[in-house]
This record gives sequence, C-alpha cells and structure tokens, in this order.
Amino acid sequence: SPVTHLFHVRLTVTGLDQATVEFAMPTWTPGSYLVREYARHVQGFAAADGAGQERPWRKINKNRWSVETSGADRVAISYQVYAGELSVRTSHLDSTHGYFNGATVFMRVNGADHLPCELVIAPYPGWRIDTPLPAVPGAADHRFRAENFDHLIDCPTEIGAHQVVEFEALGKPHRLAFYGHGNEDLARLAADTQKIVETAGAIFGGLPYDDYLFIIHAAEQRRGGLEHRNSSSNGVVRWSFGDDKEYRQQVLALLAHEFFHTWNVKRIMPSVFTRFDYDREVYTRLLWVMEGWTSYFELLILRRAGLWTASAVLEETAKRILHLQQTPGRRLQSVEMASFDAWIKFYRPDENTQNTSISYYNKGALLGMLLDLHVRQHSDGQCSLDEVMRHLWQDYALAGRGLPETDFQAVVEAAAGYSLADFFERYVRGTDELP
Repeated sequence: SPVTHLFHVRLTVTGLDQATVEFAMPTWTPGSYLVREYARHVQGFAAADGAGQERPWRKINKNRWSVETSGADRVAISYQVYAGELSVRTSHLDSTHGYFNGATVFMRVNGADHLPCELVIAPYPGWRIDTPLPAVPGAADHRFRAENFDHLIDCPTEIGAHQVVEFEALGKPHRLAFYGHGNEDLARLAADTQKIVETAGAIFGGLPYDDYLFIIHAAEQRRGGLEHRNSSSNGVVRWSFGDDKEYRQQVLALLAHEFFHTWNVKRIMPSVFTRFDYDREVYTRLLWVMEGWTSYFELLILRRAGLWTASAVLEETAKRILHLQQTPGRRLQSVEMASFDAWIKFYRPDENTQNTSISYYNKGALLGMLLDLHVRQHSDGQCSLDEVMRHLWQDYALAGRGLPETDFQAVVEAAAGYSLADFFERYVRGTDELP
C-alpha cells in the first residue's frame, strides 16, 4: 500500500511439529551497529493455520511473538511494516517506489534460521523489482530463493520505476538501480563504477560472486551506504553529479567504500560475525579494520582506477589527519575501544562526544595507511597492506574462518613477516599520538 507507507508481509511455515512457534523481528542490521528496534514499526499481527483458522498468539517481548499451533503442521502469520524513512538501514515505501532492508521487514522463525526460504514479491502495477536474490527458475510469479535467514536479510531490494544500467566487469554482470532524479549521468556513473569493480577485484584476483547490484538513492540529503555480500545500498545527494570534485568525493568514494566491503567485513570478518545474533549487540574490537581499512582502501582504489588524482588523495588524507588531531577524545579512547563501544557511542553522538571518543573509521583509515607504509618500508617495497588483505582472504575467508578477536595482531604479523608489537601496543590498544 504505497500511499500508506505499509509493506504487507505474509510468512508461511510448514513442517511444524511443536505446540508453539515463535517469530522474531531483528533489532539491528549487520553493518550498522546500533539497536534500532525494528519491531516498533510492526502492526496488525495475525496468525492462522493451514485451513485458514485463526490461531491464538501473544507478544512475549519487544520483538518476539508466540503462536499456538495446536498440532497444525502449517502456520501463516501476517503483519504490516510502516516504512517511512529513506535510508540504507531502514525501509521506505511511497507512491514513487518501495525499498526494503530485509532486517526491517522479515521475521525469523525460532530454530529455523538455517533453513532455505522463498520470497514472493507482489509489486505495485508497473513497478519492476531489482534484488540480489536469485530468481526461482520457471516461477510464474516474482519468486526468489534465499539459502537461509542471513542470506534473506542480506539482500536489499528496490521496487519501482527506477532507472537501471547494466555493465560487465571481470566477466561478471553488474546492475545499477538508480532511484530519484537530479543531474546524474548514468553512462558516466556506470563506466566509473566498472573501473572501481575491476580495480578492487584485481587486489584479490577476481570477484567472489555471480552478480552484483548497486542500489543508489538520489535524494535531498546523503544517507550513507550499507554493504552486503553481492550488493550495496548507497544514498547520495541528487545534485552531486555536476561538479567533478563533489562527484568524486560524494559518489565515487561511497561506491568504492561499500564495494570493498564485498571482501572486508562481508567475507573477511571477525569470528563473532560468522553467526549473527539479531536480538542483541554483537561486540567486536575490529571495526577499525573492517571500516577503517576499507576507508583507506577506497582511496587506493580510486587512485589506481584513475578516478582520483594523487593530490586529491593527499588532500583527503590531510583532512582525516586534521580531524583526528582536532578530536580531544583521541587521548582517552583507543581505536579498539572505539570499535567495541560503537553500539553506545558512534551512532549516538552528543555534545561531549568529541571530548571522549574517536571515529574508528577515521583513525582506522590512518592506521591502515601507517601500517601500509610500515610494511612497505620494512620489506623494502616487496610487501604492502595488499598482501596482508590477500592473506586474510586466502587463509581466513576462503577457509571459512573468522578473524580472531584477541590475536589479530599475530594474523597481521604472519602476513607482514615481522613483529608489530610496538605498533599495536601504542596505536591500536593505546592512545599514543600517531607518528
């Protein structure tokens, strides 16, 4: 119902053999480390069995509903989700389009997160669907298949009359689904995005997916980006495409950052991210690597792709240094603790934030640069942070292992080939001024 901002959701479960079944709405979405209480947008909850008879239900906590099955092997629940916020971490539905981040609209079935599921989308007449989910072959309706619940909510979807541009990079198909209008040049955007994909892929020797979807929302305000395994959602200002400098900084840098996450955080990840708990916070001290190093590599990718000049990279780096040096909190909070406290600090800034904390994006990026220079100098130019990333990719991501929380230093040392004890003690776990 576009004009009411309500997504209508129906969830059917079969093969039940218990007296009750619980359904739960995630409280947060991976990549955005704040409990956002998505259940607050749920309304009109109802339950029925396979014969269409209403089943008793009760809400047992803020984001969980319990339905009595009475021996039925099939239960269907239905509810509506209010979608009134256009951002990459929420959902938005109005007369112009429908966009959803899966964590905000889909409920989990208790004990069934590992099971495959199918998603059927009934679009408003005349609207198209762009999703990274694979379509079910031969299906007469708009039917897609997810390997499990993690896969389902990792696939943001754009539904509407948006523009779509396709291109191929490193032998894989890519799509740009562009919602909104401004001074965009989609042919140029596609060509530049192709360069970003090819440059990032060259670091790891190829692309780890079958296809990729860039969702881009062009609106009055920039709403950031959110990474997924074979897609990303990106919010940009609609008038960011005319001025070259603004286009490079506001659009291309965002796309490069979110795309590098295809490896760093979506596949190269802390061990605690290998299985998400959607009911509560999942703590890690490695966001300075997941986000900070990604912020550093976005600059390398843009430079290597010929989309930024060397002076533009240095200018941006100078801004990052200045930002850190103007933050008194750098003397109190280490970059590891900034990562750990993201849930209560980074997304909830107040008038004292500058005095007590830092951005793990910013300091993490500077540490990535310093570590890159450190490794290059020590190896006489034979090794760099590229080799470290490839080591993490080959020995951890491809092996199905998460990065150890307490021994990440040893992982980097194994890739670099020498001790980094002083570096980590002073600048990662400590608050010494960066050299």
